[in-house]
Amino acid sequence: MTQLARFVFLITLPLAACASAPTAEEPWSSAETGRFHRGVTTSSAEAQRWFDQGLVLCFGFDQEVARLAFAKAAEADPECAMAHWGHAYAFGPHINNPSMDDESTRIAHASAQRALELSGGAAPVERALVEALTKRYVWPPPAERAELDRAYADAMRDVWHKFPEDDDVGALFAEALMDLRPWDLWSAEGEPRPETPEVIATLEAVLARTPDHPGAMHYYIHTMEASPTPEKAVPAADRLRARVPGASHLVHMPSHIDIRVGRYADAVAANARATVVDRRRVERHGAGGFYVIYRAHNYHFLMWAAMFDGQRAVALKAARDVVTQLPAEAVAAMPQFIEGFLGSPYHVMVRFGMWDELLREPEPAGELLATTVMWRYGRTLAFAALGRVEE
Repeated sequence: MTQLARFVFLITLPLAACASAPTAEEPWSSAETGRFHRGVTTSSAEAQRWFDQGLVLCFGFDQEVARLAFAKAAEADPECAMAHWGHAYAFGPHINNPSMDDESTRIAHASAQRALELSGGAAPVERALVEALTKRYVWPPPAERAELDRAYADAMRDVWHKFPEDDDVGALFAEALMDLRPWDLWSAEGEPRPETPEVIATLEAVLARTPDHPGAMHYYIHTMEASPTPEKAVPAADRLRARVPGASHLVHMPSHIDIRVGRYADAVAANARATVVDRRRVERHGAGGFYVIYRAHNYHFLMWAAMFDGQRAVALKAARDVVTQLPAEAVAAMPQFIEGFLGSPYHVMVRFGMWDELLREPEPAGELLATTVMWRYGRTLAFAALGRVEE
């Protein structure tokens, strides 16, 4: 397990433990899912609708709700191989959560095997996707899953070469390559890692044909944001802004490019919209699990974008919001990671020279060590700026 995978694994275990499982009663509206559609082999319109929701949410890294959608698809049509494929896929790794615990692996493996059993009557591309996914999971799981991730990526390359006109296949293949190097597609000197040129070529082929493909736009933004030329992803970022209005992470994602190219006001707007979508998602499905991090990230990104753009009131409100929306159980379960968000208001006050306001901030309660350090840091700067050095 890589250092990043181990880190995320340690984070998500306590977060999952302190959250109730999300639920789903009915599919999202087609407007919320951006009318995304991938036809699969099923006679059930309900199964098809749930499948479409699950896949577009996977493209937006909301795997927890995607699992519900795929389970609903399988409930509506138990013989739909792609419903079980989606369920297995949604339990797999991605760049923000590259690890898998034993329970996720067990479920993913069982669903993939069930999809394989049902794939005889499926379309050729569906059979190919199912067979490729079986390379990703084994039970019992090995101590390290790097070889499985590589085998899946290699299998998806074969599927892409066999079905080069299928945009979803291209996006899935590109993501499989990205999963081999989570957040490591470029060196510190801006040189591409070995897989990066193939990721770029695949995504650009998809986007040349279907410029508004949600998965391809999302992955292209992630691929190019740390490159020497992030501006190449500006068209994708602009198209993604309103592509899937119900998927908070996709609404947020354009800001990853906005912040790189100096479009700070656009980054503020994207994250402000994402926090509104978050509230709807929380009302439906709860605020626990890995989504805790995504929701905090949206407020945190809004805060920093507003700081870059000189929007003091917006930045301070976002900083307050990131603190108040974090579940206390999450902070207690993983203070070494989650607590980093709690000092956000002090950063804003320092950025805008709000010295008197900063000195009125109460000392953090409890054993919030990192937060207390940030509070004292802010107070020290405030005393110095106000000439009250003796204090």
